[in-house]
Amino acid sequence: MQAGLYTGNQAVVSLVVLTVMIPCVNSVLVLFKERGLKGAAGILLFVIPYAILLGGVVSGALRLFGASL
Repeated sequence: MQAGLYTGNQAVVSLVVLTVMIPCVNSVLVLFKERGLKGAAGILLFVIPYAILLGGVVSGALRLFGASL
């Protein structure tokens, strides 16, 4: 294994978190434009912890089932 590379499990968890989380600055700007400050802030305050929690669940499931990717 080379230094600096993700393991298979780490890569899967990272991909899940990044897929669920807001993908780019442009999306955030459109979110603020379309929903306003309160709506966009509410969405962001929900989505970011949700993505991190989902990553933790995926990581825990991989460990529980002994998966090594």
